[in-house]
Amino acid sequence: MSSASHPMYTGQQRKTTNEGRIAGFNKRFATFGSGGKKETAAAQ
Repeated sequence: MSSASHPMYTGQQRKTTNEGRIAGFNKRFATFGSGGKKETAAAQ
């Protein structure tokens, strides 16, 4: 990234929404802790 395109130098700001960040986090860590295994009714 150069000073010609960097937001600090150009005065432009990047708009981020918290909802989008939270959705991305939940998508990444949706399977965290489950070990990647699905429980079946017989296993319960």
